[in-house]
Amino acid sequence: MTTKSNLKRIRETILTDNDNNNEFDDTVFEDDESNSDSDYSPSGTESDDISTDECILKEDDSSDSHISDDDISTNTQPESVEKGGVTWSINNSKDHGRLRATSIMKKKPGAITAVYTIEDAFKLFFINDILDTIVLHTNNYARRYFDQQNQRRLNTDVHHSKLIKWKELDRIELEAFLGLLIQAGVSHTNHQSVEELWDISKSCPIFHATMSLKRFQHLLRFIRFDDRQQRDKSDRLAPIRYVFESFVKQLPRHFIPSENVTVDEQLAPFRGRCSFVQYMPNKQNKYGIKFWVLSDVDSRYVLALELYTEENIIVSYQAKEKKPPIILLSTLHNFPELLDDEKKLPTMIHDYNQTKFGVDIIDQCIGTYTVRRVTKRWPMMVFFNLIDIAAINAMTLWLCQNPDWHSRKNYIRRLFLEDLGKSLTNPHNERRSQQVRLTSKIQLALQSLGFELKPKITVNQVRINDPSKRRRRCYMCPTHPGRKSQQVCDICKNNVCRSHSSSFTSVICQLCEKNNSTA
Repeated sequence: MTTKSNLKRIRETILTDNDNNNEFDDTVFEDDESNSDSDYSPSGTESDDISTDECILKEDDSSDSHISDDDISTNTQPESVEKGGVTWSINNSKDHGRLRATSIMKKKPGAITAVYTIEDAFKLFFINDILDTIVLHTNNYARRYFDQQNQRRLNTDVHHSKLIKWKELDRIELEAFLGLLIQAGVSHTNHQSVEELWDISKSCPIFHATMSLKRFQHLLRFIRFDDRQQRDKSDRLAPIRYVFESFVKQLPRHFIPSENVTVDEQLAPFRGRCSFVQYMPNKQNKYGIKFWVLSDVDSRYVLALELYTEENIIVSYQAKEKKPPIILLSTLHNFPELLDDEKKLPTMIHDYNQTKFGVDIIDQCIGTYTVRRVTKRWPMMVFFNLIDIAAINAMTLWLCQNPDWHSRKNYIRRLFLEDLGKSLTNPHNERRSQQVRLTSKIQLALQSLGFELKPKITVNQVRINDPSKRRRRCYMCPTHPGRKSQQVCDICKNNVCRSHSSSFTSVICQLCEKNNSTA
């Protein structure tokens, strides 16, 4: 199987998996003429100072619309214009010339980093540096919070309530937390109450086995990505900038794209307080945080990501015509060729319509299986979106190197996410299964997942298994009183009471001591 056909198979796999789910929106592939009714269009003039405090701007989602022959302007124009010593002509030269160096594919498209497990593919994007940063700031924030709460209780003389101490978070537990978020997204329970997720009769036992309900709620509440005391107030992305930029740097390092890539908008739904929330009426979720996404057309691999914060506004809005002329600019097409069909569509427009759906498919895939939960903090919504993108890229890398993995099934993405969630929680569950004090429900949940529990040894079992710990009659005492003792003589190995022992550090009965002294 060639690399080109393998990438196309990955694309068809993603499409098939979403077609089987009712949440997939087939209207992405249809003509969308709703943009013609919009009231504003960008122009190249400088903008005035625009206040961005708690503002919501209206955006046109014009990238989802097809271009037809009727939209192409046919007005008469001068054949050539001279400007700056350069002559610009509407008639292209018939001399093809040499192909540009930038248009030559020098490397074979596909994965360039070897992955041996599904978990390794995911960790290529959430590297240890990112996880350690989250662990550090989460522990610092939670520790300060509980210290303030405990100090408040002491000041109010409420001594009957227990002081709460934060249990330190580590990398293994954070990975297990990510695995639970993925598992909730696969089962479409990410919008259910967490109490239902921890009900064994209603959900998968992996939630109850991995961590307690209270611990999961604490992680959702206290997880942080920076130190608020050292935050740059002039930077809108400061609460999650380091994690976001570290994640984006990993995207192009593990994959070589094909000859076609696409740039489009992605909207992560959010209605909380945020100064750069966008309003996009053509999206399914009209309010949210906007991302600019660069993706590969053939494999849907995300190559670059940028969060739109309205900090660099260089255009202003002005009224536009109902049918504005469309000017096409391409570095690939040298001649205004037409297709040999009834529509006589220009090849430039045809190629655009065939290669513009990369980000839209990614958005639909995330809508089908997502880790997003209802939250009032916009950094958490950005973090959820990063997890979804990492899962999509990890699946692309895995299928590039394992093309026969569940090839006969049409729900490969769901199987991949299930395995990913379990593999992220396995190290933490293995460590938890070795704990002695576990409730019966946790033990049953761990056993149902295939983990062997550490045997619980009681005091009576220790005495029975170890003959030296059995409580027996002292062999030197008469019938009455007939004392019983657990201590054993180190020489003759007989049970002896304290009154017939000569030493308490090393137990020796009086008879053995007498024999040793005479010898």
